[in-house]
Amino acid sequence: MSKRALVDVEITGLGVIERAHFSPGPGLTVITGETGAGKTMVLSALSLLTGARADSTVVRNGSERAHVVGRFAVSEAIIDHVRELGGEAEDDELLLSRTVTSEGKSRASIGGISTTISTLGDVGEELLSIHGQSANFTLLKAQRAREILDNFGSEEIASALNLYRDRFERYREILATIKELEELRSTRDRELERISDFLGEFDRVMPVPGESAALRERILSLENVDAIRVSLAQALQLLTDEDGSISAQISQVKRVLDSLDKSSSQSAAHRGLIGEISILINELSSSLRAQEESLDVEPGAVEEMHSRRAQVQNFIKRFGDTRLDDPESALIAEAHRSRTLFDQLADGDRGLAELEEERKTLASELIDAALTLSERRKSAAHVLEAEISSELAHLAMPAARIVVAVNPSDEGLALNNGTKNILCSPTGCDEVTILLSPHAGATPLPINKGASGGELSRIMLAIEVVLADKSPVPTYIFDEVDAGVGGKAAVEVGRRLARLAERSQVLVVTHLPQVAAWGQTHYSIRKNSSETVTSSDLALLEGVEREHELARMMAGRDESALAREHARELLEFVAAERIRPPTSKKVKRA
Repeated sequence: MSKRALVDVEITGLGVIERAHFSPGPGLTVITGETGAGKTMVLSALSLLTGARADSTVVRNGSERAHVVGRFAVSEAIIDHVRELGGEAEDDELLLSRTVTSEGKSRASIGGISTTISTLGDVGEELLSIHGQSANFTLLKAQRAREILDNFGSEEIASALNLYRDRFERYREILATIKELEELRSTRDRELERISDFLGEFDRVMPVPGESAALRERILSLENVDAIRVSLAQALQLLTDEDGSISAQISQVKRVLDSLDKSSSQSAAHRGLIGEISILINELSSSLRAQEESLDVEPGAVEEMHSRRAQVQNFIKRFGDTRLDDPESALIAEAHRSRTLFDQLADGDRGLAELEEERKTLASELIDAALTLSERRKSAAHVLEAEISSELAHLAMPAARIVVAVNPSDEGLALNNGTKNILCSPTGCDEVTILLSPHAGATPLPINKGASGGELSRIMLAIEVVLADKSPVPTYIFDEVDAGVGGKAAVEVGRRLARLAERSQVLVVTHLPQVAAWGQTHYSIRKNSSETVTSSDLALLEGVEREHELARMMAGRDESALAREHARELLEFVAAERIRPPTSKKVKRA
């Protein structure tokens, strides 16, 4: 069974919810309730923790603010990321919170520290994957479709993508260098003179990192040398140089202690302490003498330091940035870059010609890497679309067919290897689109155009089931996944949610008993007479209470004996199905 990632959620003043708290279990948690009771508010609350936009309309009437706090069991990688942001996790658990005021202002925090909504979204999306009607449109944009395909293709695509990215970055570097040299060609002589002037002065001064600050500190200490000498001499005199010095007095104490009973443990302890004190005094004396000796400098040394510091500072003012903490290091790096540029400029057109030859060679290698990546994506796409289509057949979409289209990108860097033109971006030369053909003979359309909200949620469920072994997201939330289905198809929706929940935590908002019966944890939201939901109205259902809720979902009333009997039969059926081995077969890769 999967581990629990979302530990608990506290919701206050959101929509019709006055106050609610729930703790989803590991595996599959279902949330049911009458229409208007606030089931989807739970989804809205969790969406706020992933950076969803919100305004004052989400705040419950009569409340000053809507507030959501989620507690998550997180990985060490997430904890390290949160620490970089300044937050903390306690006992491997992390708090995310979001507040929206009645004036429409929004605040967020991660691990106890305030943060931006964008940063909250970045962290929240690593913990939650939310599939409601509005969320699915965002998830299935071209970029997300490519991520789904690349994730499914696993190491075969990952290795090709890494090779492609290495070549792409090198190609862009060469293009930038060529552009810089071409721009400088018309002013090459002036640029060579400027660089030569800078490097000549750099080689004459030869600054070292942090030199100016270090010289300033040393000069200040030497300019106060007389006062420091007097203080050091006084300290040494008190420590060691008089009959009544501390060292002499410690010696007297030591002799007195040595005359005491040597078998006494207390006397032994006292002798040990006085020995340690004597050692510390000797160490302090040696340190003070060393400092005193360091003040002995050659005549004129301070003047030389002043001169050197002035030389370095003048160089920094002329060529560097005095606002930097360590301007010398920045100038050293600039000198290294300038030497390379000087050689390229001094080499004239020959340097440009060599770079252009390298660009052509790399363009050919980049195109080869892009085409290899594209072929691997197309191969994986055939398998992915077959596996998703197979899942949809069990989700009341038997005639539907998914097409994962991998087409040439229409934007990016233009490349040509003599035989082929392609447009390349940092992720390849492909544009990936997930299309839906709802029935035989229908033209495939992008799924956010060809599918209803409920169908879109079921497609996302099918995708997540297919990707379950490869997905890093610990918790999935589904809403409307059962829209437009019933009977056997509804049972299959529940079965696939349960299958996904074997590897990840899954929450589903549902109005179908056939789906709710598959839940290992069951919450019900009920509306009270005052049209609000309080903490007592979001209830964990077990045993008979759960049978009554399923009966209400079946017949509209929980007092029906026949409905309760059917509810028990449904729960017994699901329990039996859970222990049956799966019969579905994966589509084999070509």
